[in-house]
Amino acid sequence: MTVPSVPGGEPAPLRRRLSSLSSPAVLRLVTITFLAAGGGLMFLMFYAYLGAYTAEVASESYGLLSFLLFLVGAVDLAGALLAGRTTDAWGPRRSLRLVIGGQAVMLGLAAALVSR
Repeated sequence: MTVPSVPGGEPAPLRRRLSSLSSPAVLRLVTITFLAAGGGLMFLMFYAYLGAYTAEVASESYGLLSFLLFLVGAVDLAGALLAGRTTDAWGPRRSLRLVIGGQAVMLGLAAALVSR
């Protein structure tokens, strides 16, 4: 079974596609989404460097790397469960502020630790 062919319309010019950014509410939403996604990418980079760093400081101890990955996964799971409960208890706006604020604090802390 395939999807039926549907005729498309004319492509919208770039100016029209970006015109919604003139709304302050949309611009705030796009900015927050961009910053949150950037913070998420920072954690992906964390995984990329964790193996090399562990190998350097622990004489290539794969047991330590496995433990660190387990620890990060456990913290991620706890964070997801806590985020769900927080959203139920506080509502989406307050919990989103907490998450974005927490990411900002953690990124600042990470930057401070790296600069030492």
